[in-house]
Amino acid sequence: MNICYEDSISLPAGLTAGQGRLIIFEPLAFSGGNSTEGNDTIRFPIALADTLTISDSTKFVIQNDYTLNADIFIEDGGELEIASGGNINLDGGNLYYSDWSESLLLMESGNHPKLVWGVYTWMDSVHYYKIYRKSHTGSWNYIEQTTLNYYVDETYTIYSGSGDSIMIQYRVTAFGEDGRLIESDYSNTESIWANTGEVGKISHTKEGIPEDYELYANYPNPFNPSTRISFDLPEDTNIKLELFDILGNRITILTDKKMKAGNHSVEFEPEGLASGVYICRITTEKFVKSIKMSYLK
Repeated sequence: MNICYEDSISLPAGLTAGQGRLIIFEPLAFSGGNSTEGNDTIRFPIALADTLTISDSTKFVIQNDYTLNADIFIEDGGELEIASGGNINLDGGNLYYSDWSESLLLMESGNHPKLVWGVYTWMDSVHYYKIYRKSHTGSWNYIEQTTLNYYVDETYTIYSGSGDSIMIQYRVTAFGEDGRLIESDYSNTESIWANTGEVGKISHTKEGIPEDYELYANYPNPFNPSTRISFDLPEDTNIKLELFDILGNRITILTDKKMKAGNHSVEFEPEGLASGVYICRITTEKFVKSIKMSYLK
């Protein structure tokens, strides 16, 4: 393993580094603003204590737990690869790619698929990331949003090698502001083979159709200038989404129409509303639920 240091690595008491050799202990801590030379492979638990840059046609392979206490910059020509058994834990550090279309990584966490992606730097402000999933026989479906740069899909388990399997694919977008509210282009697509049976009762089936009705808390909350309201429909149905003030007076109807089964969301940007708490209510033939939303001018 060839790693170029501008500073020294931290050694336990009583150990010294000899020229021409590398003393390995667990965990090994990088420090000193490092860059890689050649093709390097991490085969043991390791913690990154200072920034690392991967560039110039260098491949950096992770085959074990790798904790990021600092940032990794993957520049043009550099490649970060997660091998079997490899895992990245974000603990104060993040990944920064020069190309969003190469920024999504797929690994395993507790036998579930785990996604880790780079920080989206091509808009003024990222509000959250949206995760999309599809099976090889289905279509792309939005499954979750998060402000973090990783996501563990506990709906599926990694294929065990026996029984039936299914290929699951993932991709990610960023949602935020760049002069106006926008959703970014998709990241690269990553895929993994999973067992066909789902684990527990998550709000989405493997075909992407929700099992139950649900109205989720809006995000962000409190909000200004806008917020996203997401809900699940397990069947085609008529839906009315309304906004009320705290006294029960209806302010507006956000949507009132028949919608297909699936995961849906509505972007709400108030006009002329005072700061305060408002109630959003969803009504269908079989389901009614309300959430509180706080608007701050």
